[in-house]
Amino acid sequence: VPQALRGQVIHWAHTGRFSIHPGVGRTIALIRRTFWWPSMYMDIKNYISACHVCAQQKGDHRAPAGLLCPLPSPSRPWSHIALDFVVGLPESQGFTCIMTVVDRFS
Repeated sequence: VPQALRGQVIHWAHTGRFSIHPGVGRTIALIRRTFWWPSMYMDIKNYISACHVCAQQKGDHRAPAGLLCPLPSPSRPWSHIALDFVVGLPESQGFTCIMTVVDRFS
């Protein structure tokens, strides 16, 4: 398949009326029935990873996060502190972020 037509072939196979945005494997299988080019796998993978419809509609296939484990209770003040930054604030006296510090003992 000429370089200039590869995008059209992938678009046809991935967004066609009957294909309904299949993943990389199914799109490759559909295209491979009729077409072939050396960088076909990478071209299809890149096209699908940039597909906005797939990014919005496809579910997340990662395993759910594990259970939270409680942190140990500190035995004295200032032995365990938590630090965080609040960024993206409107400028005030030349600053746009806040550093928060929390003593976990209290």
